[in-house]
Amino acid sequence: MIISKTPIRISLGAGGTDLPGFYSKFGARFATSSGSKFTYVIVNQHPEKIVWMGMNKAERVDTPEELQHNIVGKVLALLDIRKNVEIVSMSDVLPNSGLGTSSSFVVGLLNALHSYKGEYLWPQEIAEEACYIEQELLSEQTGKQDQYAAALGGIIWLEIGRDGKVSSSRMKLKSEFVNELNDHLVFFYTGIQRSSTAVHTWHSHGKTDETTLGYLKNIQEVAIEIKGALEKQDIMNFGRLLDSHWQFKKQMANGISNDLIDDVYQRAIGAGAIGGNLMGAGGGGHFIFACPDSSSKIRVRKELIQAGLQPVDMRFEMQGSTVTNMS
Repeated sequence: MIISKTPIRISLGAGGTDLPGFYSKFGARFATSSGSKFTYVIVNQHPEKIVWMGMNKAERVDTPEELQHNIVGKVLALLDIRKNVEIVSMSDVLPNSGLGTSSSFVVGLLNALHSYKGEYLWPQEIAEEACYIEQELLSEQTGKQDQYAAALGGIIWLEIGRDGKVSSSRMKLKSEFVNELNDHLVFFYTGIQRSSTAVHTWHSHGKTDETTLGYLKNIQEVAIEIKGALEKQDIMNFGRLLDSHWQFKKQMANGISNDLIDDVYQRAIGAGAIGGNLMGAGGGGHFIFACPDSSSKIRVRKELIQAGLQPVDMRFEMQGSTVTNMS
C-alpha cells in the first residue's frame, strides 16, 4: 500500500501570470508556497479491477478509458497501469476553493503511482508531468504554480520562460521569519466554491486581450516586489503588496470579485488588516490577510466570523508531496 500526502498552494503573488496567455509572451516571475492542508492518495493492488474511490464517487472498471473520473483515467493510461489497482483519495479542504486542490491531487496521484511502479521522479519532474496532464491532456485553463507548490513545498520562487520551461528555487528565508510571518497571517474560507476555469474566461488558448495584459504586467511587478519584501523580512510592506496585488487582480475580469467579496475585504481592512488577497482565480474560495500585530489579527478574525466566514487554521508547509510505503 502506497500513501501520498501532498500540500495545497498558498498564492503569494502570481495572479494569472503563470498562465500561458501571459508567460508565452513575457515570461513570468513570482513567489508561491504550500500550506498545511493536504490531499491524500492511497494506492493498493486489487485482485481484479481498476477501482477508484473519491469524495463523492466510486467506480469499478476494466480499463482506464472507462473511468468517468477523467484525471485518474488519463494518469493511469499515461503511466501504463491498466489493471489490478485500487485508488482512494481524500482531502482536508473542499475542491474549487482557491487552494490548488486539483493540482495537489494530480501531483499526489502521480507520486503515489510512480512509487507503486517502483519508480522515483524528482519533485520538479512530478510537477512538470502534472502540468502536462492538466494543460495538455485535459486542456484545462490552468497555470504552473499550483503543481510546483504541491510537489516542492515551502516558499519558492518560480521563473517561467516564454517556452513554458520552469526554473524553481527555494527562497532563502530564515525559519524564525517564516514563523513570524505565519503569526501575522489569517486565512478565511468564503464558503463559495467555483471552478477556476470558469473564472479564467479572459484566458483562452493562450490569447489574452491587451487590457488584461496590462493588469497582469502590473501584477508581475508586484510579485517581484513581494520577493523583495520577504527577503527583507518586511511584513508590513508584504501586507501592502498583497493589497496592491488584489486591487489589480480584481479588475482583470468580471467574476473575480463581487459585492460580497468586496464587503468582506473592506471589513478586514477596517478591522486592522494591512492587506490581503483572494487566493486562486477569484470568485470565491479562501482569503489571506496580513495583520500588523496579534490584537489586529484577533479583531479581523472576530469581524469576519461575524460576517459569516469560516476561519481556517493554516501555516506554511515546508515539505512538498511525500510518499509512504506501508507494505
